[in-house]
Amino acid sequence: MAVAGSWQPPRPCEVYRAEWELCRSVGHVLHHYYVHGKRPDCRQWLRDLTNCREWEESRSAEAQGSQFFQLIFTLMGPSLQLEDKGRILGRL
Repeated sequence: MAVAGSWQPPRPCEVYRAEWELCRSVGHVLHHYYVHGKRPDCRQWLRDLTNCREWEESRSAEAQGSQFFQLIFTLMGPSLQLEDKGRILGRL
C-alpha cells in the first residue's frame, strides 16, 4: 500500500528501458516473427518508459493519469477501495 508522500511507479525506469530494448533486439524480433508471424509491438514499453521518466522528472498530471498508472490501480484490484484511490491520487 502507498505511504503518504512516497508513492512511485512500481518499477524503476531502467527496467522499462531494458524491456523496450529487449523487445527491439534482433533475437527477440526473429523469435517473435517465427512464432507469431509478425514483428513484436514494442510501443507499450516505450509509452511506459516515457511516462515513468516524465513522472520522475516532473510528477506531471499527465503522467499521473496515464494508462501506466491506471493499470497499477487495476492490478491492485478489489483490495484498493475507491476512497483509497482518491487519497493516493490526491497525494501524488
